[in-house]
Amino acid sequence: MEFSIEVDKSDGQLLKDQMEETPPEGLEITFKHRIVKKGLGFPDTLVFTATVAATPMGTIALNVIAQWLYEKLKNGRAQKVTIERTVLEEIDKDKIRRVIYEKIRKG
Repeated sequence: MEFSIEVDKSDGQLLKDQMEETPPEGLEITFKHRIVKKGLGFPDTLVFTATVAATPMGTIALNVIAQWLYEKLKNGRAQKVTIERTVLEEIDKDKIRRVIYEKIRKG
């Protein structure tokens, strides 16, 4: 199962490096490209693809993935996150989990 993650951040290279650090088992993060916005104060957008292993997704695995993403994006590391075209203006673990759950449920 694949889903896209877009992250708006002014220091995109640092976040790219952090996102590519070892993800939890069953999750693979691949950097796709960077959208550079010209102009003062506009953050770059980093685009990633997340691939979840094709195993039955239990609540524990879903929580681990959501927690890992939350840790990478919290505390101002991301200004906005879009997961499968769902925009999260506030970086919240439960919201991240809900969006991923909905994507997996819809298949």
